[in-house]
Amino acid sequence: MDIVDEIWKDIPDYKGFYQVSSIGRVRSVSRDVYCRKGGKRSHKGKILKPRLRNSYLAVNIHVLGASIHQNIHVFVAQAFIGKRPEKHQVNHIDGNKLNNHVDNLEYCSPSENSKHANAIGLCGRGENRHNAKLKNSEVIKIREMVKSGISDKEISKIFNVSPACIWNIKKGRSYQTA
Repeated sequence: MDIVDEIWKDIPDYKGFYQVSSIGRVRSVSRDVYCRKGGKRSHKGKILKPRLRNSYLAVNIHVLGASIHQNIHVFVAQAFIGKRPEKHQVNHIDGNKLNNHVDNLEYCSPSENSKHANAIGLCGRGENRHNAKLKNSEVIKIREMVKSGISDKEISKIFNVSPACIWNIKKGRSYQTA
């Protein structure tokens, strides 16, 4: 869907203030704004500039003096898919958190969302995890050292990790695929 085919809908909780498009853009709506002192001024609508927040595109909207930060994919799902079922999340079908196109979004349970992330490879294992401290080759060496009777504390000093990390490797609680 190109920008030519873009469809705009009101964001359910912000009708008359903000709209979201089928491709994931958010805009404010042109309207008259009444001031505290009794006057009014015209507010010209514009497309909001998204910001990257926790790997998701988000916008900052202002309604009745309150500032609200919201991820764009939530707005797209609310406007085009419908009300989110209780305890459900918005899932990016292709795994790309920046692709907020309506065809790429669905509601699912946290469990389904996690299984989907694992199935498409978003959750790394071993050295592919975003917070991995060891390479797979180092884990193999650690396992060999454990078998030879070297203490967890000594091994942890060699590899500059905590003894708990060594214990978890030894018990198979981390780096299972190494």
